[in-house]
Amino acid sequence: MKNPRTVALALAALSTRSAIADDKFYNWNLTYTKLPGTSRDAILINNEWPPQSIEVNQNDRIIVNVNNHDVNDTVSLHAHGFHQMYNNQADGPVGVTQCGLHKGHSQMYVWQADQVGSFWVHSHKVGQYPYGLRAPLIVRQADEPAYYGYDADHDFIFDVSETWNDSMPAIEQKITNGDCCLNNICGLEVPPDGAIARDDLSGMTQYDATNLSSGTPMRVRIINMSAFSNFIVFADDSDIDLAVIEVDGVPLKSDNVSTAKSIMIHPGQRYSVMLNSTKSFNLYGVVDPDLYSGNDCQKLQGSSLSQYQYAAMATGQFNVDGKLVTPYFEATSSCTETTAPCYTSDNNQFTLQNLPSHASDTDQRVTDQWYSDGKLQPEADVDRIMYGNDSDSTIIHLDLTVTSGTDRYATMNDKQFFAQQIPVLLRQTQTPPECSSDDLIPEPGVGGLTDKDYYGTNNTWHVKQGTNVFLVITAKANTHPFHLHGHDFQVLYQTPSQGLSSTDRQQPSQVNGPDDDKIKDNSYDFPAVPLRRDTIQLTARTYVVAAFKTLNPGTWFFHCHNDFHSLTGMAGALVVNAPDDPKWQNPSVGESVWEQCRFETKTGGNFTSWKRSCCKSSDSCTDAASSGEKVQVIS
Repeated sequence: MKNPRTVALALAALSTRSAIADDKFYNWNLTYTKLPGTSRDAILINNEWPPQSIEVNQNDRIIVNVNNHDVNDTVSLHAHGFHQMYNNQADGPVGVTQCGLHKGHSQMYVWQADQVGSFWVHSHKVGQYPYGLRAPLIVRQADEPAYYGYDADHDFIFDVSETWNDSMPAIEQKITNGDCCLNNICGLEVPPDGAIARDDLSGMTQYDATNLSSGTPMRVRIINMSAFSNFIVFADDSDIDLAVIEVDGVPLKSDNVSTAKSIMIHPGQRYSVMLNSTKSFNLYGVVDPDLYSGNDCQKLQGSSLSQYQYAAMATGQFNVDGKLVTPYFEATSSCTETTAPCYTSDNNQFTLQNLPSHASDTDQRVTDQWYSDGKLQPEADVDRIMYGNDSDSTIIHLDLTVTSGTDRYATMNDKQFFAQQIPVLLRQTQTPPECSSDDLIPEPGVGGLTDKDYYGTNNTWHVKQGTNVFLVITAKANTHPFHLHGHDFQVLYQTPSQGLSSTDRQQPSQVNGPDDDKIKDNSYDFPAVPLRRDTIQLTARTYVVAAFKTLNPGTWFFHCHNDFHSLTGMAGALVVNAPDDPKWQNPSVGESVWEQCRFETKTGGNFTSWKRSCCKSSDSCTDAASSGEKVQVIS
C-alpha cells in the first residue's frame, strides 16, 4: 500500500529540479520466486528475468515506483554512482537514508539524470542485491558519439556477475555460520559456480552489430554487478583494442584515450570502451580466481574451483558479419583442453590457466593503478584537492579490518556498522534549530541503547559542507572494493599490490600508511589532475589516499562492495552538515524520511513534534505506525 503523504512529498521534489528533459516512469513489482528453469529463489522485477535496464537521456527525470509485493524481507533501491545532489533521501541504504520497504507497501524513488555515463540500480538492504534486485542504469548525452567518434546506434551494455547453484540464503548462511574459514579466519567467500552476462543464466548473450559502419567503433559499457568476484574482460581477437572513454561515470578525454587488451574490473566498477572490428567476435568476462584462498568452502566438491575446472566465464557474442564465433568451450566437469581457460589449484593457490597471450599480458591490462601512469585522464580538468587548514580540511582513517570468529569477518576500524532503527539521515535533519548535538545523540547505555543502536560507535563521521576530506583507507587482509555514495573521489595514491599468495593475504597484518603531516602540508607528489571515480579496489596490506570536497549535504554511506563483507559490517557513514544552506534546510527532507518509515511518536505526534522533543533515548523516539513495533535493525 502506497503512503499518499510519501507520494506527495516525492512528487513535490519533482518541481525543484531544473532543466528536465523528460519523465521516465518505471513501475517495479517485486516478487520472491524461483528463477525461471531453476530451483533457486530470487527477487524478480515484474516477474521477469533477466531484469530490464533503465536507459535515459541526460536531464531526464527517473521515477521508479517500487512495490514490495511478496518479499518477506524489507527492500530498498539505490542508484549506484548517482550523487543525488540535494536528494539524499532517495539514495536508498536501509537504516542510513530510509527504512526498509515492507511487504505490501510501495515507495516512489525520484532521481534526476544530471550525470552522464554507466551506472546501475540495486537493492541496498545489505546482502540483498545478489538475490536479483539489480539492473544497469545508463544515462546518454547527445553529443558523446560525435565527441568520441563511436556509432550511437551501437552502444551496448555488457554487465557481468557470478552465479551459484544454491540460493543466496544458503550462501549467506555458510558465511555467517562460520563454514568458510581458513586458520580461524571465518566469513570468507563461497566460490561461484559460474558467470553470467546481462543476467542470462546460460552464461552467454548476443549483440547485433551487423549494421555497424565499417571503420566506426562501437561503445561497450562494462559493469561489474557481482557480489564479490573480480572479472578479466577481453576480446577473443588479439587485434581488437579496448579504448577506455569512461570510468565509474566519469567521462575521459577524447584526445588522449588509453587503450588496452583487457580490463580488470572489480565489484561496483564500470568502464566504457570503444572497439572496432569488421568480423564477429566474442567478449569474455572471466572470474579471476586470485582472491580465492582455499578456505573450507572453496574446497567443497562441485565448486567451479575444483582442480582443472573450466574457468567461470561470461560471454558476449557480437555479430558483426553474420557469422557468430563459437565460444572457447562448452563447460563440462573438467578442463582438458590446452586452449580453454581453466582453473588449477596448487597448495590452496588457485591459478587461471590458458588465457590467450594478449589477455594475459598485464602490461596491456587496465587496472586501478593506471591512474599513476598518466592514463585515464578525466575530461573535466579538476585540480588536485589541497589540504588547507584543520578548519576546512580533515583526514579520516578507514582501516578495513578482519576478525576471527563466525560472523564478524569483515569490519571497519574493528567495528561493525549496523543500520539504525531511526535512519541516520532523519537524526541529522533533527539537529538545528531545536535539538543540540548532545540531545540528538545519546550515549550508549542511556535509555537502554546498545552499541548497535547508537550510530556514534558505528563508524559515523560528521563534517561541514565544503570540507576537504582526505580518506586514508588501509586493508589489513583480503581484497576490498571500496565505494563512496554521494560523491566521486580523486585517487591521489594507491599502493601497488603486494603479490601475496591467496593464503597469506587472508592473514591480517599491520599496514604502514602515509604520514598525516605530509598530507597536511601537501608535500606528497600526488597527480595535479587526478582520476576521479567512486569505487576502488584495495588488496591485502595496501592503502589508498583519496580526496573529495563535501559539497553535497546529507548522510552518505561508504562500504566494501564485496556484499558479503558489507553483510558483516565493513561500512560507515559520512554526515555532511549544511546549517547555512537554504536548499538543504528544508523540512521536506526529514518529513519524507519520516513518512517513508511510517513513523509516529509514542503520543501519535508527527515529524515536527518529534523534532521539538528531540531524542533522549531509543524508547522516546518512534514506533513503526503500521505494526506497533520498532523498525528492526538489519544484520
